[in-house]
Amino acid sequence: MKRLIGRVFLLFLTVVGLAACSSEDAETTGKVQQSPANMTEFSVGDAPTRTAGEYVNGSGTDPNHVKFYWTGDDHIWVNKSTTGGTDLVKNDRSDLTAADKVERTKFFFNENLSANTYNVRYTGSKSTKADEVVFAKEQIQDAPNDARKIGEYGDCGVAVATKMADRKYTFNLTHKASYLVLNP
Repeated sequence: MKRLIGRVFLLFLTVVGLAACSSEDAETTGKVQQSPANMTEFSVGDAPTRTAGEYVNGSGTDPNHVKFYWTGDDHIWVNKSTTGGTDLVKNDRSDLTAADKVERTKFFFNENLSANTYNVRYTGSKSTKADEVVFAKEQIQDAPNDARKIGEYGDCGVAVATKMADRKYTFNLTHKASYLVLNP
């Protein structure tokens, strides 16, 4: 009997250990490995779009430019109305983590979205409303050539998401803000 209890306890510890490792992997990466079956996916298309950036000193055939990327606190809004009305919903999840700086990402909605196209809005990382962009009264650049705070200082953009397959849509954000890069 002690042997059976010992084996059951060992099996229990193994299962708990595997579950903990799986949980740690999810927390460490913070990434959604695949589109959840019950969610609609909106992903950034082929052209990288941005909500933050960094200035890159180019050379030769690669001129100076700003490299843009998405950050961990970014979100989008989708207009569910396909008849010209306004019914904006915020994404429920994304595959971004707090430390992310990526050119492409995925946003997930619990909504049952099935139209061929949807209008998408990005109202900045500090905005909590689909129709309001927050412009910071004070804007600070912590380091030279660092534009990572664009999203929290008043960036905004729009897109049309196009249906692909299996509850997946793709979009390329067109930004509606201007940027001034100072390179002393």
